[in-house]
Amino acid sequence: MHDRRRTFQWDANDYYSVTYARGCPKHCAFCSNHLVQGRRFRTASLGAIENALALLRNELVTDRESGLASAAVHFNFEDDNLLIDYPLFRDAIELCRRYFPGASFSAENGLDYTLLTAGMIDDLVSIGFTQFNLSLVTVDHEISRDLDRPRALEHFQKMVRFAAAKKIPVIAYFIAGLKGDTRERLVETLGFLAALPVRIGFHPFTPCPAPLVLKTGVFSPNGRRGFPWGRRSTHGPDRSRPRRSRPRFV
Repeated sequence: MHDRRRTFQWDANDYYSVTYARGCPKHCAFCSNHLVQGRRFRTASLGAIENALALLRNELVTDRESGLASAAVHFNFEDDNLLIDYPLFRDAIELCRRYFPGASFSAENGLDYTLLTAGMIDDLVSIGFTQFNLSLVTVDHEISRDLDRPRALEHFQKMVRFAAAKKIPVIAYFIAGLKGDTRERLVETLGFLAALPVRIGFHPFTPCPAPLVLKTGVFSPNGRRGFPWGRRSTHGPDRSRPRRSRPRFV
């Protein structure tokens, strides 16, 4: 795995945040993933994942003998698009289960609901998934189109209800403050989610570095950056231009 770290201990579990993949081939205009990791989806090999798990198990044996680790382990995958290669994801989970029998799992960002199927949900629940985090972003057709964000609301509803029928909690995230957002559109998204068996996760839109955000309207052509939501503004250095002085925000 590229990264593994104990995030915290809770309810007799050691929680580990892990990643084994980089890159996302999708083109959602609000996302900065490709600026850091590129568009090409690539992963660690199963051998590398197994080596990391073996090291972690050895570390935990020592920690448990010292009373510094819990008996149970939970892995939270932080990868952005795990379902692009579901067989590999499944194999990675099986390796985790081999080294840590009884481990439980969740995925913070990487379960793309447009790729999710009822069969996958059945499978993931059977091997220890305890929660599904799904990113809806918005129900608005125009905003989704302008952001190049795939939208399949009926499928989203079906997947959420299927997971809920299995008594698995679902957190559904939406983003507020996207270009074209209005109070009415936000209410429409909230109303859609409120009618489903989900916990609603709120995420304020965070401007990304230019040139990506030029497409979203957060940067104007003259280089000044402002967050077009009333008088609220974001603060931080404008990395789209040479860093000479702190820019003024509107």
